[in-house]
Amino acid sequence: MIPPVDTMARVSPLVGCGRFFFRYRNAVFPLVLVALFAGFGPVYPYGSERLDTWLDIAGLTTSLVGQALRVAVIGYAYIRRGGKNKQVYADALVTGGFFPPYSRVAGDDDVIPPPSTR
Repeated sequence: MIPPVDTMARVSPLVGCGRFFFRYRNAVFPLVLVALFAGFGPVYPYGSERLDTWLDIAGLTTSLVGQALRVAVIGYAYIRRGGKNKQVYADALVTGGFFPPYSRVAGDDDVIPPPSTR
């Protein structure tokens, strides 16, 4: 369990910004999206409709591959996480599943052992 946040402790501006956006994400995201749509009109990149079509295909392919990876990862080890009391919250650190608990760089002979389970 995550210890309660000490409100008197000084936190970095980045942490404060992250907490703000996590707490108000349901209101901030639509406002930013509307501002982006209002501020930028659709244009073809370099004036090319063909390039626009290829970029659309690349974007769709990237999103589908990302969703497939997400489905695979969640299928191997369900990660119960989210927000609790408007704070980032997770029951436990997931170290198994789709990705191994350690990584190895190609050509590296040293393997970092997985964390010990207690």
